[in-house]
Amino acid sequence: MPSGKMAIMARVVVVDDHPELIDLLGSPLVRAGHRVLDEVAPLDFDEIMHFAPQVIVAGVSRRQSAVTKATELDGEDLYGYHAIANMVGYPAISLIPILVVGVGVFEREFPLALNYDLFLTFPDDMGIFVQKVGEFASLIKTRRRISAYVCPSPGCGSRLAFLKEPIRDLSCPRCGVGVALIDETHGTWLDAQGVSHPCLLEELRAPVGRRG
Repeated sequence: MPSGKMAIMARVVVVDDHPELIDLLGSPLVRAGHRVLDEVAPLDFDEIMHFAPQVIVAGVSRRQSAVTKATELDGEDLYGYHAIANMVGYPAISLIPILVVGVGVFEREFPLALNYDLFLTFPDDMGIFVQKVGEFASLIKTRRRISAYVCPSPGCGSRLAFLKEPIRDLSCPRCGVGVALIDETHGTWLDAQGVSHPCLLEELRAPVGRRG
């Protein structure tokens, strides 16, 4: 850690079906000064809530039976899926940000049925993993609803999240790009320089430009 900077310690629960992956994700968080609770499925919700986590990191990986599957995956194709599904359905966890880390799994394949806050890919996104955990621990207060739309910013490709009720605008939980929905087919998005770009919503559903 650079001298002169104070680390913001957060309580983070790391869950997965495999202890090896839990250690892979938990170790850099511990080194950064966060308190980490390891939870191998099936989850002990009483223990999780007693720990009072600010962020939950959930690992998912592709089962051998789904190695060649090219379409969107379902729960039976992924290790770690059911742990996330159980957490999403547990009322006391509804306000805790969930960061999903895919090992051999890209966000475009991940089931939209699950509501999470950010999807990162191992090992490509490990350079920003600790940073994003810290950001979500201090900034995110309510769960976002992930959409089927994809961030238009070049090189990003993360799924956009809805911001408001009634649902109108979206933002990228990865790079912060905002998208305003004009009508059912048109929108605009702002780049890092604050320049507005018109877009067709159907284009934001296309796989072109998605990472991985």
